[in-house]
Amino acid sequence: VRITAPEAVKQMLNPVSTVVRYEARDDYGFSSVFLRYEISEAFGGARRTGSVRLSGSAPAFIQGSHEWDLSGLGLMPADELAYWIEVNDNDAFNGFKQAVSSRQVIRAASLAEYLLDQEKKEDDIDRKLEDLARQNEDTRRELEQLRDDIIQNPDQNWEQQRQAEQLKEQHEEMAEQLNQLLDEFDDLRNELSDQNILSDETLQKYQELQDLLSEIDDPEILELLEKLRQGLENMDQQTLRDAMRDLEFSEQNYRERLERTLELFKQLRLNAEFDKMAALIEEMQAQEERILGMDDLEEQIALQEKVREQLQELEERLKSTPEKSPD
Repeated sequence: VRITAPEAVKQMLNPVSTVVRYEARDDYGFSSVFLRYEISEAFGGARRTGSVRLSGSAPAFIQGSHEWDLSGLGLMPADELAYWIEVNDNDAFNGFKQAVSSRQVIRAASLAEYLLDQEKKEDDIDRKLEDLARQNEDTRRELEQLRDDIIQNPDQNWEQQRQAEQLKEQHEEMAEQLNQLLDEFDDLRNELSDQNILSDETLQKYQELQDLLSEIDDPEILELLEKLRQGLENMDQQTLRDAMRDLEFSEQNYRERLERTLELFKQLRLNAEFDKMAALIEEMQAQEERILGMDDLEEQIALQEKVREQLQELEERLKSTPEKSPD
């Protein structure tokens, strides 16, 4: 018997539900299938166990799934939920036997951990936007060089065709990178929206930025580069002039949209930082209340020190926030 989903260790903020998929095989079939679990509380160290009956009699091979409602388990930040599948076979002749899957863990992430993960994702998006801007600047220079070369060396037709084809391939790669970036940003925005961390105003700005991201790419550039290549192939000077003129205009618009998006993204991160810090302060206050309710004084002092360290880190992040603003 084995669990096929979710992953072996899953970190979730405010765990509400998850789908557990599993499969098991036995020549005699199964008399019962259970989902067993054990909760380890981060504050106080208490352990709670429970189980969910997934199936009664089942055939020799089963592939099952269970929509597991976690909302009633009382999971708090840093708590760990270990779970596994337990099956009992139907071998009455040789004696009923039991098998269990390996244990998997769902960890209730603290908001600080979750926000740190989101921060890394935003850093990655920021870096990819910067890379895209650099690639665009490189292709712009190469296009200018090709234009000058066409004017100065009209007889080097084959080499110029090859350069035009390379520029087209570079733009196709940039379009693919942009689509991937759009998907990543959409995932980031949806996650932040689902967790109710950001204000409605900030979420609206995330949506506006996503709309702007989707408008950066211009398929006409690829068409114009192909038109340029054909003009070189056919030695059509009018087609070449028209294609170069339109390309310069389209490239300029592309660059301006990309620069505008990068600037707005940096500004959005700055604005969203205050929403995130407010949510983090609220969670820390709730943690402090849980700590004060503990019986173990020594552990209470240790956890209070941990919260103080988090608050100090929060203060340092707030001080560094102006450094993230766009130039």
